[in-house]
Amino acid sequence: MNDYISIKPSIEELSRLNIRPYVTRYAEVGVQEGNSLAYMLKTFPSIEYLLLCDTWGGVHGGTNRGDNNHIIKLLSDCNYTGRVDFVNGDSTAELPKYFERSHPKFDIAFIDAAHQATPFWNDLHSMNRRAGLIICHDFLMVGMREVAAAFSIENRGWYNMLSIKSDRHGACIFIDIDYINKLKKEISRHNFNGYNIQYYDMLLVKDAATAKKINQIRWDFIEEYKPEIVLDYGCASNNFGIYRPGKVVVDSYDIGLLGGVRYPQTGIRHDKYDVVCFWDVLEHVDWKSSPDSDIENAIKSAHLIAATVPVVPQTGLPGDWRHTRPEHLTYFTEIEFINFMKAFGLELVKSGAPECPPRKDVMSFLFQNTGRN
Repeated sequence: MNDYISIKPSIEELSRLNIRPYVTRYAEVGVQEGNSLAYMLKTFPSIEYLLLCDTWGGVHGGTNRGDNNHIIKLLSDCNYTGRVDFVNGDSTAELPKYFERSHPKFDIAFIDAAHQATPFWNDLHSMNRRAGLIICHDFLMVGMREVAAAFSIENRGWYNMLSIKSDRHGACIFIDIDYINKLKKEISRHNFNGYNIQYYDMLLVKDAATAKKINQIRWDFIEEYKPEIVLDYGCASNNFGIYRPGKVVVDSYDIGLLGGVRYPQTGIRHDKYDVVCFWDVLEHVDWKSSPDSDIENAIKSAHLIAATVPVVPQTGLPGDWRHTRPEHLTYFTEIEFINFMKAFGLELVKSGAPECPPRKDVMSFLFQNTGRN
């Protein structure tokens, strides 16, 4: 059996550069014996999600594309209990289809699949801006070095390219530039949320599937009004913007800080918006002691206002785990919140049921700004 661990030289090179990524999501494109996969699971025990594409059975040069049985056994031998998604078949054809249905982000994506220029180019672009570190192996094959150079030029300002000379097969790493900045800080689950251009979001870290479901419900909630320019105020992990439909423009703005550093965001770039969204924001504001003038101005800039707030159930005090957090300052009954928004000249258009089971006391509201022309 071929026991070469093709990702190992790149991980060791990162260590020599004092780059120690915190890995919870890992993608591997071109999976065979599983040596690199086993190495990653041992090296990064915090991995909780795997995307494995283009799996081959047998040893190096073997056949049986899509044979996942030996990988399933390997995962069991490694005591891996997290989520794993297999994407069977040619990665250049199947990965784009998968990413049309699902939008995961990765700490590390490892590409070791077809060793020709065109499929390598396609695999790179499938992982473009989906991973903080994109590691490419067998870099010395004909045309692949040129493809990597072209990809680096195309993504200048986003990724830096690092060649790995210690690997006899040739390798390179594309490092997200923002990732380099985060490496100056302690990397942990408490201040680093997987793929590094994102912003810390407890809900995403704990349950990515639920976070995706919530944001899809939110877009459905405002979709019938066909917004073209949207402001996501209090953008958190920016997931709402990531899942935007079509050509909708989403500005992100957050006054919060993470480790004393302002969240990455576009800022407020327009004078008026079709919809301003306050998802999980308004309950953080102490309206009596320190009202937020930026929020008031954002409300005035919108034709429609969408918001979610914790609504006190009729049974009494909030009991959901999300609502016992100390930074949640304000709780509303439904009628109190509607009357509160009337003070801004906002009339209720519709309200929604709880977004999904883990947020059983969170309600969605949509208001029309009657004071805006």
